Amino acid sequence: TVPTWLLLGSESHGLSPLALESVSTSVIIPMRGQSESLNVAMAATVLLYEALRQREF
Repeated sequence: TVPTWLLLGSESHGLSPLALESVSTSVIIPMRGQSESLNVAMAATVLLYEALRQREF
C-alpha cells in the first residue's frame, strides 16, 4: 500500500546487474500445475492486480 517500483526483467536474462543492486525485496508468484514460469506481461498483470487489490479492497 506504499509507493512501489516494479522492476521486471526478461524470463531468460532477468534484471541487469545494475538494476539488481538497487533491489531490496523480490517477489515470487506461486503457481500450481505444470507451468514453469509466466511471461513478463502475465507476471506484470498479476503484480499490478495485487497492488490494486491491496489499495482498494
